[in-house]
Amino acid sequence: MTVSGEYNLQDFKTYVKIIRDKCEEEQIFKILMNALDVEGIDIPTIERYFMGIEVAEQLKFKIKLAIVWHNEFINHFGETVAINRGGNIGVFGNFEASMKWLLHGIRE
Repeated sequence: MTVSGEYNLQDFKTYVKIIRDKCEEEQIFKILMNALDVEGIDIPTIERYFMGIEVAEQLKFKIKLAIVWHNEFINHFGETVAINRGGNIGVFGNFEASMKWLLHGIRE
């Protein structure tokens, strides 16, 4: 999945629901989201918190989501929020690391 355009919290919440619905429909439970073309990505901490909650509630542990994000804006806060609530998400600065985690559970 590739996401582009200006970052918006509500849009990202919608993407999570789309991912959930499509995964259930197709019986696919590993997703790679390319968010490198998203603009305005220095996201406030509170929005990272809300996004983490949304990921955990919608995807739970059943769907494994790897997100490729701009490395300089990764702080793993939203990821940690989601994981602490039962989500299965990883945020990475490149495709190679995201694929290793997504396919083999290896985190570098």
